[in-house]
Parts: sequence; structure tokens; C-alpha cells
Amino acid sequence: MWYLIKRIFFFIPTFIAITIIAFALNQKAPGDPIEKLVRGGYISEYNASEEQYRLDYIEAAKQLELDLPTFYVTISSIAYPTAYHNTIIPNDKQKMKEQITQSVPVWKYLVPTIQWNGFDNQYHRWLIKVLRFDLGTSFADGQPVSNRILKAAKWTIIMNGLAILLAYGISIWLGVWLATTKRKRIASMGRVGLFILYSIPSFWTATLLVVFFTTPEYGIALDLFPTMGLGNLPSEAPFWNRFWETSGHLLLPVFCLTYGALAFITIQMRKSMQQEMGKQYVLAARSRGFSERQIIWKHAFRNALFPMITLFALILPALLTGSVVIEVIFSIPGMGLLTYDSILQDDWPVVYGVLVVIAVLTMLGNFLADILYALFDPKLRY
Repeated sequence: MWYLIKRIFFFIPTFIAITIIAFALNQKAPGDPIEKLVRGGYISEYNASEEQYRLDYIEAAKQLELDLPTFYVTISSIAYPTAYHNTIIPNDKQKMKEQITQSVPVWKYLVPTIQWNGFDNQYHRWLIKVLRFDLGTSFADGQPVSNRILKAAKWTIIMNGLAILLAYGISIWLGVWLATTKRKRIASMGRVGLFILYSIPSFWTATLLVVFFTTPEYGIALDLFPTMGLGNLPSEAPFWNRFWETSGHLLLPVFCLTYGALAFITIQMRKSMQQEMGKQYVLAARSRGFSERQIIWKHAFRNALFPMITLFALILPALLTGSVVIEVIFSIPGMGLLTYDSILQDDWPVVYGVLVVIAVLTMLGNFLADILYALFDPKLRY
């Protein structure tokens, strides 16, 4: 019990550190969100006098809460006055910096100063919004980032969830069989086949599958699967019609996501099981007359699962993050394609929103692994 409580306490500072990193990266992202809001995004033209532009810029900064101090503290040098840090308009800030450079002695740049800004700052407000799953507004279409992520996450969870279930469901059994079978030649051939599967890049396989099996270019007989995307049926169509059409579109991407993970997990399971089968407690169980089936599944298998639990914690974030390459190749509107399109469009609120979601899911995966460790190893419960 204390083991899990300690893990929960580690979760909180880790989450805060991740949010600080994500916020800092977002601050350094290319582009000016205030400028985009003033000019109405990427496509609208903006014609106004300089004075009107300044007023609109300040109003937009207040609307985006970017007129506040960035963090709880500001670390600078005594060369820069408070007015410099409070200036919002970039041109004014640049002019002020040039004046300071010309008039302030060099030694003042070497003297640090720390200014406390209080809790009413950009990071604090952003953190509160993140805790409410309010990740801001997309630059591309003005939609809430959380809505865009939820729409994309649905398809990624379906696709990657199927891939993870298939990979684990087959590889656990196959790894145990390869480690314990008496048919050494078949086991050796299976091991070679697994390494070959693991070494084949999924993007290469995906490209070949799209070229050969989704178009009639190489013969009608090979045109077995629907084209890229998820089909054209409207949401009002009958459920089973949409189900069968979507399933056909997901077969190839799920296969591409499954075979590499299946090979890797099987290799790890086989290795872990072989190590357990060579330990003293297995020899002791044999000497006491236990059957080989009991030794494998009641004793060795339980201990061999520990590396698989760690591996599951690493794979779990993929349930939501998806595979960028596979989703782009097959045009699946999941998290990977959303991230790719957002980077191309400089839609940084979406990019860093996805980053926060991935980080939190990774921490949850590690915490789930800790819970599973405690369930399988009684020594960790106290």
C-alpha cells in the first residue's frame, strides 16, 4: 500500500515538471498568436492605422491572457527595468532594448535580479485550464484543441487498441511456447522469422500494401482492400454498414502496427521465460513431481511476466499517440495525422496539447505498471 502511495506522490512533481517544459516550449514556438488573432488567422487581410493596430494588439493580448507575466518569477538583470518586461508590443520592446543597450553600463547586465509576479501569471492560468482539459484554441480553425484531440483520439484508440490486443494475445502464448518446446528446429526457425518481422520497417510495408492491394493497377485480383481513409458513409448511415466499411479500411494499418510489436514482445517473452526456466525453483518444482504444465504456467510464467509489465507501460502511450507514419500513409484521421498536419500549419496549441496528453498518458502507464507489479509481487505491497 505504501508503495503505491509513494508512487502517487512522485506523480505530482513529475506532472508539474512536464507542464513547465510544455509551457516553455509553447512560449518559444514560431509565430505570434496575438498577431494571428489581430489579423484574423492565416487568410484574413488586416488594414488599420498604426494606432488602431496597437489598440487591437493590446486587446488581443488581454483576450489571450498574454498580457500577464509569463511565470511566477522573472529572472533578469538590473539593466532591464520592470517596464521592459511589461511591454507587450514586440516593436516597442525592441526599441526599448536598443535604448537600454546604448545607455546602461555593461556591468549592470551581470547583476541578476529576481521579481516575484504572484499567482496571476500565464503559466498558472494555463495550468488550471490544462487540469480542466482546456488546452486552448486551434490557430487553424478556431476550434478548442481538446475537441480536435478527442475526435482524433477515437480512431487512434480503436486502431492501436486492436494492434496491442492482437500483439499481446498472440506473443505471450507464442513466446512461452518457443521457450519451452522440445522441437528445437521449429523454435529456431520461429526465432529467425521473428527477427525478420521485427527488422522490416512498418512504413515500407505500409507503402507496399497501399500500392499493391488498394488499387487495380497491378491487377484486379490484388485490389482486395478499400482505398485510404475511413470511407464515405455519413454518420446517419446504419451502424453495421459503417462498421463493416470502417473495418475494411482499418485492416491494413492494424496489420502494420501489429506485426512489429508482436515480434518484439514475443522475443522478450521467450527470453524472459527461458531465464525463469533455468532457475533453481524450477528444478526444485521438478524434483517435487510437479507436471511440466504446472511448472510453466503456475510458477515460471508468473515471474516471466514482469518484463512484459514494464513493456506494457511503454506501449500504453501508443494507444493514444498512434503512429504518425502509418496514419499519414493510410490517411487515418487519428492523433498521428493530427500532429503532422498541425506542425505543417504551425498550429502550436494543438501540437503542445498533444504533447501534454502524451506525457500524462506515459505517466499513467508507468503508474499502472506499478499497480501490476504490486499485484504480481506481494513484497511490493508493504
